[in-house]
Amino acid sequence: MTAPIELTGADPIELSGEGKAIEGRSLWQIAWRRLKKDKVAMEGGVVALLLALVAVFAGQLGALYGHDWKTQNPNLLDPSTTMPIGPFGGASGNHWLGVTPVLGQDVLAGLLYGAGPR
Repeated sequence: MTAPIELTGADPIELSGEGKAIEGRSLWQIAWRRLKKDKVAMEGGVVALLLALVAVFAGQLGALYGHDWKTQNPNLLDPSTTMPIGPFGGASGNHWLGVTPVLGQDVLAGLLYGAGPR
């Protein structure tokens, strides 16, 4: 028994004697096989897909998070300096990435809405 022959062409070829046709792989199939073997490329694709999903569902995630990016919270700011109260720019359990100076808008909500479609 001979080893199977792998061809990259698109045309089937008749083998002499056996009568079976060998189907070649398309360029897309070859590229997909190579991509599946590259773990870093697959992880990068997953990250890109997650970022795209966050961008598409930014409105729903913002509602789930409970903060609108347009809402101003002057009570989170020091009235004399208009800087966020607390360490790390006002980061807390309610505002994971803090709030913006002067307006007091939530930074994470702004990032979610900035990634999404307009």
